[in-house]
Amino acid sequence: MNQYFVKNKFSITFILFIVISISSMFFTTSSFILTPKIIFGAIAYPFIKAYNFIFENIINLFSSVSELKRLKDENIQLKNEVNKLKDFQFKAESLENENRELKKLLEFHQSSEYKNIPAQIIMKDPSNLYSTIILNKGSINGIKKGNPVYTILNGEKLLVGKVIETNYFYCKVMTIFDSRCLISVKETFTNYSGIAKGDSPDSQLLEVDYFPNEAEIFYEDVFVTAGYGGVFPPGLIVGKAIDIQKQNFSIYQKIKLKPILDLSKISYVLIIINFDEVNNINMNLKD
Repeated sequence: MNQYFVKNKFSITFILFIVISISSMFFTTSSFILTPKIIFGAIAYPFIKAYNFIFENIINLFSSVSELKRLKDENIQLKNEVNKLKDFQFKAESLENENRELKKLLEFHQSSEYKNIPAQIIMKDPSNLYSTIILNKGSINGIKKGNPVYTILNGEKLLVGKVIETNYFYCKVMTIFDSRCLISVKETFTNYSGIAKGDSPDSQLLEVDYFPNEAEIFYEDVFVTAGYGGVFPPGLIVGKAIDIQKQNFSIYQKIKLKPILDLSKISYVLIIINFDEVNNINMNLKD
């Protein structure tokens, strides 16, 4: 008997549900007449309820999906607008920084004994450690091969390099990071001098050769251009000592400098176009 109920529990449950449905109709209706229509309605009632339940949930599901898609689209649109605002803010800040940098250069341009031409860096390649850069000034502006190039940072003049190629509208500058750029330097306290050159592409440090072993150099001592050789004017900051190696069997010591110049953070420089003339005048005055 128990096995019969177990095997037919769905059918028995369904029949009981029909009987209960008909009974509820009978007790809630005073003039209840059992007709085929009522019997069919009682049988179909649970299926209709189930259908309505499923249909309503499907409608709600599609509504939720549609609402979710709408919210997602709105979120994407808002993100795009935020990114546009961030990009606009970044460009505005960059322009403000460039204007501030250019203003400082122009102030030095007016007060310098040299004739300076402000120029914008229009191309620089970090893959070669900024060994060379391209400026937007050329021979039409009086730029010549060999012109010294420097910039201003926190009121200090920093050596950038020298012009090695020119055309009508542009010029190419070999920077202090290039191993071909030889710079006569001196330490500001002792006045001992040597020759600095870049270490590109191995590093952004400078190596100082032919610096007397007897000179006492300390960490972060400042080296500037010495002005010897008529290549660069004196007093332009080159870098700070970060590695000093005394040589036991040599009259020279090895020094490595870390340049203060950071080409990734500057956009404008000054080109000295009358250095040769001023240098010749100064030499004649000394004679």
